[in-house]
Amino acid sequence: QFDTLTNPQEVTAEYFLNLKKVNWKDKKVKKLHGKLNQFRDSNFIETRKITTSKFAATEDAFILFLAACCAVNDDRLEIVESDLLMAYKTYFKLINMDINRLM
Repeated sequence: QFDTLTNPQEVTAEYFLNLKKVNWKDKKVKKLHGKLNQFRDSNFIETRKITTSKFAATEDAFILFLAACCAVNDDRLEIVESDLLMAYKTYFKLINMDINRLM
């Protein structure tokens, strides 16, 4: 499963310093991010009948944070395709989660 940690790392100051250094592997990965972003935005508009999301920038930053965490967890400083896919899977799982049972 994508949301099960197999080898969790201790979160240290070095972990966060590495997050700051993460970048795109190449333009292809960055372009994939743009396409996934468009899909997310169009899905939001279609399902909620709203033309804009006030939280789009925050959502984008959160997804990039998740992707960067995936890269650092795999001892890389470059976001690759699988990092993006993992980040979006996690994002959509969180968005669709019923939080009533957690309250």
